[in-house]
Amino acid sequence: MEQPPDKSCVHYKFKSIPETRVIQFDGEEISAMELRTKIKEQERIFYNNIFLFDSQSGAIITDAHKLIPKNSLIYVARLPSPHRRRLPKILDVKP
Repeated sequence: MEQPPDKSCVHYKFKSIPETRVIQFDGEEISAMELRTKIKEQERIFYNNIFLFDSQSGAIITDAHKLIPKNSLIYVARLPSPHRRRLPKILDVKP
């Protein structure tokens, strides 16, 4: 995938998906909040439960205003939607 010369990018990866994906943006850095929003739009995630992790330190990025430099690799983890309906447990199965 070739990108225009005036665009910067950040690579991100979900643990369950083998390939790395790309978010393009203008400038040298992107805020964690803006990156989170762009990932949610691109992946069509409609709830707020995604977390960003620094690939070098493994630390969770909690500051929404932290600037992430271009060409960085970010790990993304998502939690299940809180509105998900849970199925009842089956305790006894009779044939």
